[in-house]
Amino acid sequence: MTTPDKLKKINKFLDEILKTSVMQNFRSTLKRYGYKPASTETDFRKAMQDLWFSEYSRANGVKGSSAFEHVFVGEIKNDEVSGLHNWIRLYWLEQQNEVDYTGFIIKRKSISMIQFKWGSYWKPSGSMFFGTSPEFDFSVLTLCYLSRPGQNACDFLLKDCTNVQVTSYEQLQNGKSYIGSVFPAPGKIISNCQV
Repeated sequence: MTTPDKLKKINKFLDEILKTSVMQNFRSTLKRYGYKPASTETDFRKAMQDLWFSEYSRANGVKGSSAFEHVFVGEIKNDEVSGLHNWIRLYWLEQQNEVDYTGFIIKRKSISMIQFKWGSYWKPSGSMFFGTSPEFDFSVLTLCYLSRPGQNACDFLLKDCTNVQVTSYEQLQNGKSYIGSVFPAPGKIISNCQV
């Protein structure tokens, strides 16, 4: 449930990331390609808030989940960790002794597939960027969701020649589409990459 305090935190987060050059360039790119909500700063902010912070139900018809909570914060679902695809959150939880990182499955320069325990809940496999800013993750994951929704991976190369595949899942409820999940994964190793 979105409380006044939670709404205040959402607005502060959006205030901070939307003024960055990363998000300004992202908005310009979306505008150039005809994404209508990017035409004004106000419409863009509302679109980002709706996409990432609108609450919906993952189970039992009770609203309480959002794309942001799933992807950036993490949730417990069916006695496992669901989501939590953000290295800053993972680092913070580890510093609080709430997460026990148990190792990587695939490791690249800027992205890895890892496993960990959050309290007594297991995350057998999850991937995330490492060393990136929240606005980078936010913009890349949003772009991939908008351009390649569903399981058709959004493939691209990072500047360090790391191949990335972003997969997204749509959550449909009451005729409205929400980001169910969106996350990066390490792609195939590219030899002789020139960026």
